[in-house]
Amino acid sequence: HLEPWPASKTLTILLGKDNKAVYYLGRATDGQMHVADVSQIRKAILENRQVVANTHQEAKDKEMYVIIKPTATSVYRNFVDMVDEMNINKVNTYAIDDKYVLAEEASFMKEKGI
Repeated sequence: HLEPWPASKTLTILLGKDNKAVYYLGRATDGQMHVADVSQIRKAILENRQVVANTHQEAKDKEMYVIIKPTATSVYRNFVDMVDEMNINKVNTYAIDDKYVLAEEASFMKEKGI
């Protein structure tokens, strides 16, 4: 079956407490999670967009998808800022997922105090 968003092109951004975010490209199980201030997330978006463009040959595959996951500890303002970043950085395809936080994501956030 086809995944709606191929993992290799998907940047997940989890919003946590204290204006912090966790982000990773690909699958949560790959262990490549990073912590950033929400105000610094644009750098992560741009860097990962470049990685996706560089690692995919077909023009149609070069566009990055983003999944924004607000969590119970995040504030609405950070969510609004993330949606603004999608528009500012011309991320055409993004989704909001406020229901499903993976076990790997939750444990990483807990470990980092987010």
